[in-house]
Amino acid sequence: MSTSPTTSPSEETLQYDAQGSEFFARFHNGTTAKVVRGRIRSYPGLPGAAPPTGALYKRLINATSQIRGLAVDIGCGAGLGTRMILEERPVIGLDNDRDAIAFTKGFIPSEIQLITENAMSYSLDEPVEIAYIVDLLGLVTAPFDVLRRTREQLSPTGRIAIAEPCAYPAQHLRAPARRAFSTRSISTLLFAAGFENIEWVESSGTFIACTARVSFDAAWQSLMEGAEYAANNRYADADRAYQLAMRTERRELQVEGLLCRAELAIAQGDGDGACQAFIDARDLDDTDPRPMAGIARLMLQTGETGDALLLAKRAIDLDPTEVGPTCILAMAAEQMSGNRAIELWRVASHLAPDDFAIAVKYSEAASGMGEHEQAIFTLERLKAYDDHGPALSVALASVLRSAGRIADARLQARVALMQSPNDPDVQRLWDELSATPA
Repeated sequence: MSTSPTTSPSEETLQYDAQGSEFFARFHNGTTAKVVRGRIRSYPGLPGAAPPTGALYKRLINATSQIRGLAVDIGCGAGLGTRMILEERPVIGLDNDRDAIAFTKGFIPSEIQLITENAMSYSLDEPVEIAYIVDLLGLVTAPFDVLRRTREQLSPTGRIAIAEPCAYPAQHLRAPARRAFSTRSISTLLFAAGFENIEWVESSGTFIACTARVSFDAAWQSLMEGAEYAANNRYADADRAYQLAMRTERRELQVEGLLCRAELAIAQGDGDGACQAFIDARDLDDTDPRPMAGIARLMLQTGETGDALLLAKRAIDLDPTEVGPTCILAMAAEQMSGNRAIELWRVASHLAPDDFAIAVKYSEAASGMGEHEQAIFTLERLKAYDDHGPALSVALASVLRSAGRIADARLQARVALMQSPNDPDVQRLWDELSATPA
């Protein structure tokens, strides 16, 4: 079985062939490459679950047309964007999937450098002038790490060009998509990763896109040093680094420094210090939802549920796609009125479908309201993202038991027991289910 030929810009033919359940691309030179259809990437001329990105690349290329020099296409996928960039400048294609790189080799007739490496840990032989990242940050576990690594590969005059799906509360992300973004969340990531002078190419629609320059503010380096100290429990050194970072005149970096100090205070059990840092950050930028969400979190921990609810609502008003205040609001609603909590956990699950804790809370709320199939689906969806081990099997067993599917619940409990045979909670669950009539 074959699909219709697809004509490339240079009039070369590309044919897709199905062999059983697998697809292969056959290029004009006789080479072939395996095609994995799904959300992770789109292929030229082949319909699939992944959104087409050609128009996004075109807009970003036009927005960076004045820049000369070498580029890198990070997460180049099937190479359509890479080929478009190559028409304007030399480019390196990078992807962690060997099949994607093989496709790109066949799809791009010119000889270019293609690298099979992870976007969070790659290294280039020479600095590049511009890095393109299109529909990638929402697919990785640590988008900040991708941006930070990319900054290290750019020249001092380098730029980054990004296009990512636009987030909204009722979204339904399909694995492996983990996140979508608002303009605020992308801006926050860029500032924290060492970029500035953001210029928006697209700020509405299904995708948002922007370019940004490498920052030379020493405050950024101090923030990075503080984060490394904090990760190694060197709290005093971390605090000094954060205070040094806050000497910058740039408000957005001052806010980042205060938020880092707040988290540092929480790690040391200093609730008053954390609250003051959050308040100072809010005073600097009352359009950022994170300080108010932080204060709400502290209030929730100290039993001030009403105030926590109010502040979380204000944070969500600033950015309804921010998952943190949505979770706080859901936890406050559970304490005050359980009926509304399920809707809030549903929104949180839409915003972060790969988050285990959120999925468990939503599944528990859904199961409690009799929405057993939704509860089971939410937990089953986690398998497409990460391996959560026996914890996921235990959670599934619990909702399956609530749904009356005892045989299926026993199966999940048996899986958990095989994974963690010495866990007393797992053993207790197995004993209970074994004694429950099917």
